[in-house]
Amino acid sequence: MKKISLEKVDDIVSPTLSFSDEKYLEYRVHNDSFTILNFDEKIGIKSSLQFSYAEIGIEVPKGKFLALTISPIVDYSSGYKYYNELYAYGRTDAVKPGNLSYPVFREFKNFDDINKVGPCWSYSYVEGELAYPTIAVLFKEEGKSNNYVTYLVNSQEGVTSSIRENKLIIEGKYTPNKVFWALFIGRSEDPYESIRLAFKEMSKCDNVKLREEKLKPSILGKLGWCSWNAFLTNLSEDKVLDVIKGILNKGIKLSYVLIDDGWQKLENKVMASIDPDEAKFSGGFKRTVNELKKLGIEKVGLWHTINIYWNGYNEKVKEELGDGERTNGGYQIPHQLDRVLKVFYNFHKRVKDNGFSFVKVDNQWVIRKYPKPDEIEEAVQLSASLNGLEVMNCMSMVPECYTNYFLSNIMRTSNDYIPMWKDDTKLHLLFNAYNSLFFSNIAYPDYDMFVSYDDYALPHLIFRIFSGGPVYITDKDPSRTNVELLRKVMIEDKILTVDFPGLVTKDILFVNPLREEKLLKLASKSNGIPVVAVVNINSRRIKDKIRAEDFPYPLNGDLMYYMVIRGEHGYLKDLELELDEMEAEILVISSKGSPIGLKEYLLPPATIKDGRTLALGTLVFLDEEIKEIKVNRGYQVNLLP
Repeated sequence: MKKISLEKVDDIVSPTLSFSDEKYLEYRVHNDSFTILNFDEKIGIKSSLQFSYAEIGIEVPKGKFLALTISPIVDYSSGYKYYNELYAYGRTDAVKPGNLSYPVFREFKNFDDINKVGPCWSYSYVEGELAYPTIAVLFKEEGKSNNYVTYLVNSQEGVTSSIRENKLIIEGKYTPNKVFWALFIGRSEDPYESIRLAFKEMSKCDNVKLREEKLKPSILGKLGWCSWNAFLTNLSEDKVLDVIKGILNKGIKLSYVLIDDGWQKLENKVMASIDPDEAKFSGGFKRTVNELKKLGIEKVGLWHTINIYWNGYNEKVKEELGDGERTNGGYQIPHQLDRVLKVFYNFHKRVKDNGFSFVKVDNQWVIRKYPKPDEIEEAVQLSASLNGLEVMNCMSMVPECYTNYFLSNIMRTSNDYIPMWKDDTKLHLLFNAYNSLFFSNIAYPDYDMFVSYDDYALPHLIFRIFSGGPVYITDKDPSRTNVELLRKVMIEDKILTVDFPGLVTKDILFVNPLREEKLLKLASKSNGIPVVAVVNINSRRIKDKIRAEDFPYPLNGDLMYYMVIRGEHGYLKDLELELDEMEAEILVISSKGSPIGLKEYLLPPATIKDGRTLALGTLVFLDEEIKEIKVNRGYQVNLLP
C-alpha cells in the first residue's frame, strides 16, 4: 500500500515517523515504538506500547465499491414484533410499520458505542463514505490491471479492526509486542477471486478455514423445519409434533427439525434448568426427539445462545454446568478457555445424550464484550465437535466470531426472516445475496427459514436453493403448507440445490437493485450447467439484460437459455428479461441440442445424475424449438439426435 501512515494512538495525534521502507514504518510514541507492517496481502501492527485505540490512514482505491458494515443501516422499527406476532399468534399490539428506508447511516463514536445496539448482522451498501464500522469492501479501481481490490478487517485476542472513510481503526486491549494483522487484501482482475484471495490470507493468520476445507454439514440437501416463526417462544412438544405430523401427512418429507428459543424453564428471566420446561416438554427432550425420529425425522437440533441463554443462568444450572461468572441477575459464561470449554462441554453432552444431532448457536456477537472473544468462540466450536454436534452459527456476522470458524461450516448471512412482509423480503434477499458473496468463502450461507405459504414464498425458495446452504421452513399451519411449491424442489427426501453458493453477477456488484433499474441475480451451476436466479426487488417493472460476461465464470459459445417458470427460450445474446415487482425467474444456460433436465422442477439440471433422470417427468432439450420427452426415473439421457 503506497499511502499509509499512523495518525493516532489513544490521545496522541500524529506520532513521529522514525524509519520507513516499502514494508515497515516505525513510529515513536513517547518512548515506545509502533511499527506498521505494510505487505501486499495484509497490513499489521506491532508495538511496545499497550493501547486501546489507533488510527491508521490507508489508501482507499478510487472508483466504485461494495461494502459491508455492522452498523444497522435499516430501522425495522416495530416490524419484527408486528409481523412475527401476527403470524405466530394471529394478533399483535404492535403498530404496523411504515415503509423501510435503506440505507440510513447512523454515527457511532467507537467500539463501546456500536455495541449498545447489538451489532450482530452485516449490511451491504454501495454509496457515500465508508461508514464506521465497515468490515469488508470490494473496490473497482479504474485504469489498472488488477483492478478489483478487497479489504477484510480482523479480530484477534480482544483486538478488532474496522474501516471508517480512509482510516483503519484498531480498538481493544492490545498486548505489547504482539503482531496484530488488521487488514487482509486481495487483488485480481476477477472480483470473485479478489474476495477469495483476501479470505485465503485471513485463513493463514486466523483460526478459520475456507468452506471447502471443512466437512459439508449433513443437513444440507434435505428439507428441514424450525419452530421459531411458527410459535416464537410459545412452543411445546405437542405443537411441534402436530405440525410435523401434519406436514408429513401431506407427502412432504422433512429430514430435520430445529427446536428454537422458548424451550427453557425460566426464573427471573434467567435459565433455571438444563432440561426443558416440563410444562412444555413433559417427557423431557429425549422423548420428544424419539417421537420425532419415529416419524422419520433423521436429525433434531436445539437452539441456545453462546452464553447459554440471553440473560444467563441461575445457581442450579451453574452447578450442572460446572462454572459461571456471577452477575446481577445470575451467572454468565466464564471468560477463560478452559473454564468456558467445561461449561459448553457439559451442556453439549446433555444435548447429545438427549438425541440431538446439531445446535444453533445464537447471540454470538455478544462475545465482543468479553476480554478474549476468540477463546469463547473456539470453546463452543470444540465442545460441539467433541460431542458430535454440528453447529449453525447465528447473530455472528462480526469478525470476533467468523474469524474463528475452524470447524463449523454454516453461517447466517442476514438478519431474521420476517413473515408476510414485502419490504423485508426485498431486503432479506438483497442482504443475503451480497453478504454471501463474501462469507460463502468460509461457510455455507444460511438464508434463514421461511414460510412455504408466505405471499413471497417463491423468491424465498428460489434464493434458498441457490444459496447452497440449508433449506428449512417454519410453517405453523400444515393445512396451508404449499405442497405444490415444495415438490418443485424435492425428489423423495432430497432438495435440489446448486453446486456451489450462488454469487451476485458482475453487473450488479456495485449497484443497489432495490433503488436502481437492475434485477437481483444469483449465478451458480447445477450438475455443472450454468443457472441464474433472478428477482425484481424494485418497486417498478424492470427490464434488464442477462449477459454471458456478467457470470462469475466463463461462458463460451453461442449459448441458449431456458426460462424455468415462463417456459420461454432463445439465444442468450438476445436476452432481455422484464419482471414485475417481486416476480422471480430461473434461467438455465446451455448449448443447442443439450438436455437440461425435467421441466416439472425449479432446478431442472439437478434432476439428472450420472446421465440418468432421478424422477419421472418431462425431459427438455434446448433447440430452436424446444423438444420434450416424457421419461421415467432412470432414463438414460443423451444429446438430442
